[in-house]
Amino acid sequence: MTTGKPTPTIAQWIALLDFRDRYGRTWKDALWTKWGNGQDHYEPHAADLHAVRNHADFGPSWLHGLKPDLLQRQRERFTLTLAHRDDNTVRAEQEAVASALANDDGHKWADMTPEAQAPYTRKATLAMLALSNLRYQREQGR
Repeated sequence: MTTGKPTPTIAQWIALLDFRDRYGRTWKDALWTKWGNGQDHYEPHAADLHAVRNHADFGPSWLHGLKPDLLQRQRERFTLTLAHRDDNTVRAEQEAVASALANDDGHKWADMTPEAQAPYTRKATLAMLALSNLRYQREQGR
């Protein structure tokens, strides 16, 4: 049973976080402009940005109302704080993100072979590492 409002998928959150990190404090205006002129097609994660724009519950008006604290909570879901985590925790988080990405594509993680899981594990690792690196750079004032 699902309750509450629909939320973007993990891949869509990652696309939004990546876009925000690349465009800075005016990222919403940049995304609205790209959505309006079709330039979002050339962005990394273009399909996920399109999906947010075209979803009945999201789009430009949803983006306008998106609060920074909600986006930050989503970032914290995917960001590794390696200094404070052990390897088992990191692996568990990686598997959780990979599983969610697979589920977003309509696959059941438990039923997948290791070979079928591998691309999702790579995506999860890259996404989590990229977000961790951005967080570290921001903490270092870069």
